[in-house]
Amino acid sequence: MRSYRSLKAELSAKFKESVDKNNFNEFFKASKTLLSSWKENDFKNIVELTIREVLLDLIKTGANITFLERVFQFSIDAAIQDAVAGNAPVLVIGDMFESSTIAECEKYFSFVENRVEVFKKDIFFKACKNHLLRSCNDLLKRLSRSQNTVFCGRILMFLAHIFPLSERSGLNIISEFNLENTTAYSTNEDSFSDLVSEKSDGTEEGEISSQNQR
Repeated sequence: MRSYRSLKAELSAKFKESVDKNNFNEFFKASKTLLSSWKENDFKNIVELTIREVLLDLIKTGANITFLERVFQFSIDAAIQDAVAGNAPVLVIGDMFESSTIAECEKYFSFVENRVEVFKKDIFFKACKNHLLRSCNDLLKRLSRSQNTVFCGRILMFLAHIFPLSERSGLNIISEFNLENTTAYSTNEDSFSDLVSEKSDGTEEGEISSQNQR
């Protein structure tokens, strides 16, 4: 019986070849042959580990974004063919986010944006929704609301498209309220009367009245 390391090395090499050729079926057939004697759970675990390790190697070597998207798509294909667990695609995209800069994450986020309908399917939604929500929240924590407004908006729009209105994560189930949120307002009647008199003059802020112009 071959050792785990030799099998793992050959499987990684096969996966890299499949990524280069953009042919997932080639890797799937090779993994079935190499791991034919393995139990189902062990088979899924080693395939998932192979995908994630190859992904990190590609990121370290500065691979083209096209190859990274192929790895992500392969993780989806593997989940559909029951070669990995249903949450594998979210774990893969989570690895991308955690090991990349914000500028790079902004590019990688298009991978999930373009596959909204895929993640709405039962096979992925039930298995991925919690991981997906956690990954998006972790990403939002890294962003500046003043400098990364567009990216923040993209993430929130994606979550709004993925999760239905009845989703518990978006509801205030236990009716908690932010009691620390206070609004300051003035009760001084003089301030209000001054404001009314300014409006009655018909002059806007910064304008010079007609009397002063004469």
